[in-house]
Amino acid sequence: MHKLNTNNNNFISDVKVTILAEGNGMKITLYNSEDIEVKKEILSQGEKQLYISSLIKAILKESIQSLPIFIDTPLGRLDDEHIKNILLYFYPDLSEQVILSTNNEITPKRYNDISANVSKAYLLVNNGENTNLKNGYFQGYEN
Repeated sequence: MHKLNTNNNNFISDVKVTILAEGNGMKITLYNSEDIEVKKEILSQGEKQLYISSLIKAILKESIQSLPIFIDTPLGRLDDEHIKNILLYFYPDLSEQVILSTNNEITPKRYNDISANVSKAYLLVNNGENTNLKNGYFQGYEN
């Protein structure tokens, strides 16, 4: 993990995963290039979002079974450069099936950027009692 547009290309240079006793999960420790622990509490909201996305990718990579992944508001804390990179290079390789939501994050332009990797798009329409599917993506959905 590195910071864009800075000389600090080794913001996070190492990660240590410790399995806790008695099935109590795991502890993940981040280190910088000087082998000093980087506390997760000091990460910005966008950095935390990238950190969590990295954990999800690591879990999916180690899984013995291919799993679909649902991501709600995946881009809310990221700047435009990170959004473009994550949409073009991260999500297409995340899993065999990645489901993204919310039209305020996946704008028509961003949707166009990733459309080569989109198998199907649906709009969920709720009338207060039922939810129905419409083919397409928000402004361009088919009736």
